[in-house]
Amino acid sequence: MKIYLFNLWDRMRTGFWFTPGLITFAGILLSFFIPWLDAIQGDKITEFIGIPTVSPSAAHQLLGAIASAMITVTGVVFSITVVTLSIASSQFGPRLLRTFVSSRATQLSLGVFLATSVYSLLVMAQVRDGGESEFVPQISLLFALGLLVTGVVFLIYYIHSVAALIQAPNVVHAVAKELDLSVDRLFPDEQKEGEDAAQDDRTFDEILTTLNLSEPDIRVKADFEGYLQVVDTETLIEIADRHNGFLAVPVRPGQFVIKGSDVVLGWCEEDWPDEVKSRLGRHFIVGNRPTPRQDIECCINELVEVAVRALSPGINDPMTALSCIERISAAIGRVAEKEPRRRLWEKEGEPRLLVSEPTFSNILETGFTLIRQYGRDSAPVMIRLLEKLTELTKKVRNKESLEAIEKQVSMIMNSCEKFFPENEDIQDARDWYRQARDSIKQENSSN
Repeated sequence: MKIYLFNLWDRMRTGFWFTPGLITFAGILLSFFIPWLDAIQGDKITEFIGIPTVSPSAAHQLLGAIASAMITVTGVVFSITVVTLSIASSQFGPRLLRTFVSSRATQLSLGVFLATSVYSLLVMAQVRDGGESEFVPQISLLFALGLLVTGVVFLIYYIHSVAALIQAPNVVHAVAKELDLSVDRLFPDEQKEGEDAAQDDRTFDEILTTLNLSEPDIRVKADFEGYLQVVDTETLIEIADRHNGFLAVPVRPGQFVIKGSDVVLGWCEEDWPDEVKSRLGRHFIVGNRPTPRQDIECCINELVEVAVRALSPGINDPMTALSCIERISAAIGRVAEKEPRRRLWEKEGEPRLLVSEPTFSNILETGFTLIRQYGRDSAPVMIRLLEKLTELTKKVRNKESLEAIEKQVSMIMNSCEKFFPENEDIQDARDWYRQARDSIKQENSSN
């Protein structure tokens, strides 16, 4: 259940409606509460503050002007936002729209503008003119003016934020920050108390082979199609332990699941109950795009897309590509220094769940392959890739990771030899290639 709540929160947080809707709802509540306070304590508060009273006609005009102004500003902000999203999609890629849509500046600004407009209209409806029933909520009018000033402040804040967010360095920084959060969340420094899991850097197939299992008793087929976003591992472990069985999930978050493919394999000393078989496939969340909740490659792919688009002839911005390489290599370096992701989960010493997780080789390939392929004729890009891979050799912990780095280094050098002319650039590339090979040999000998 916790996984589903986290995923729901991610969807609301990155949506375009939740925060503005919440603030607007708060404005509606205030439009009834403050006039009520006016009705019972308005005279005392007005006298204490010392503000001049306003006639009913003036109150109508004032509230109408505030509501009209805020609605106009909301339309302008919405138009600017749509233009910004269009520019971001064409320049940085559609994957980055999630970052722009989840901008707190946009969400808060729209919420304040809408709340101010709705509040003013609802308060204006409560102003009464005529005889003994005359009612002008003076404190509500003062609060409306306060909301107007707040709206002006948020308009300035919004314009500044949009102007800053659309700049390439800030876009890269925003995605890299989310990537760092994913690394901290998915690769914790310490195991949580009470967890019983085997740290293992072997692949899914290698672990499954060593368990010496027979043919699966059950094969749960996917009745959905899309990108796997979340696997509810906690519930699957509980199910396997309750029935003294073992479950294996051959797909991992970020992968595209085809309808009818295997998503759960199960072994049990006794027959699995029919209700368990029918419910195993419900512990997955699938969507039309990957999310970073359990998929570290999601944010890496976003940075890769920014780098690849920056290297296109239409944009031709190698500095942004170099910045992306720096961020990607820094994140991969942090991953290399941490323990591998848990694949085999145990309970009371018995294996209960095996999940598929990306290896260091998978993550390295995700971060460097497309940039190498699209930047093969760019000397700064290829040399920077060799430089960063050389630095990574000093952070990895095992031979398999060094082999993955050596593979990338060799492919980069082959591209350099093929596409670079005989000049100083190819000499620099060869120098970095030799340094990378020497570093790999040195780390292999020390391991």
